[in-house]
Amino acid sequence: AIDSPQHRAIRWLANTDPRKLTVADTEEFRTRYALTVFYFATSGQYWVYEKEVSWLTMEHHCNWKTKWPGASGKRIEIGVECDDTNSIVTKIFLPSMDLQGTIPREIRLLSGLKVLDLYNNAMHGPVPNDMAALTKLTSLVLHKNHFQGSIPEWLPSLHQLQSIDLSGNFMGGTIPENICDLKTLKDLNLERNLLTGRIDTLHRCRKLRFLALGENELTGSFTDSLLQQWSLLTDLDLSNNKLQGELPSELFSMTLKVIDLHGNGFNGTIPDRHAANSALEFLALFGNQLTGTIGSNIEKLVNLR
Repeated sequence: AIDSPQHRAIRWLANTDPRKLTVADTEEFRTRYALTVFYFATSGQYWVYEKEVSWLTMEHHCNWKTKWPGASGKRIEIGVECDDTNSIVTKIFLPSMDLQGTIPREIRLLSGLKVLDLYNNAMHGPVPNDMAALTKLTSLVLHKNHFQGSIPEWLPSLHQLQSIDLSGNFMGGTIPENICDLKTLKDLNLERNLLTGRIDTLHRCRKLRFLALGENELTGSFTDSLLQQWSLLTDLDLSNNKLQGELPSELFSMTLKVIDLHGNGFNGTIPDRHAANSALEFLALFGNQLTGTIGSNIEKLVNLR
C-alpha cells in the first residue's frame, strides 16, 4: 500500500535520506530500512523526544540516540545502540516515548539485536512471529503496552534469552510449557495480563530467579514439589490469581527475598518453618483464608496477612 510503513520507508531512503544508500550497501541499507520501517510503523513523528533521538537524520543509524535523565538522575541513553566494530544494531531502547502501532515484520532484519525494550508505550497487536529470527536476543521488555494475543510458542527458539517482561498488557491464553526449554531464562514477568491455566506449567523452569505472575486468572496449587523446582528464586509474585490449597511447608526455609501471595484462595496454617530464612525482605499473605502466626524473625515485615 502506498501509505504503508514499508512504502514510506523506501521513499524516505530513496528521496530524503542524506546518506543516499543503495541496495549495494547491503548491511547498512538493510539495517537502515528496518529501522525506518519501525519508525513509521510506530508513528515516529509523534514520539516524545522524537527530534532529540535523531531518528531519520543524516546521522549514521548508530547515532540515532540521545541521553535522557533517568529516574535516579543519572542520564541514560535511549534510541539505538550498536556494537563497537561492525555497526550492527544490538539494542533498541525507547521507553515512555508514546510509540503507537505494531512491531513490523522487518524487525527480523535486525538479526544482531540483543535487547528490545519498548517499556511504557501504546504498542498493540500480537508479538510478531518474525521476532523468532532474533536468535541473539537476551532481553525482551514490552512491559506496559497494549499487546494482545498469546505468549508466543516460538520463544524457546531465542536460545540466549535471559529476561522476558510482557507484563501490563492484554495477553491471554495459557503460559506455554515449552517456555521452560529456555535454559538461560532467569527473569520472567507476566503479571497484569489475562492469562489462564495452571502455574505448574512452569515446573521445569529451574533457573528462574525472578518470577512475577500476579493479577492474572491462574489456577492450581503451590506445592512443595513446585517450590523445590524453583530453588533459585529470590523474588516471587503470585498475587491476585485463583490459586488454592495450603502453602508449601518449606516456603520460609528458602532464600526468597520477596514473597507476594496475597489475593488468592490459600487456606490452612501458615508454615512455621521459617527460622532458616534471614533473606526475606517482603511478605504479603493477606486476602487468603490462612490461620496461624508469623515467626518473630519476620513479623517486622509489612503486609503479612
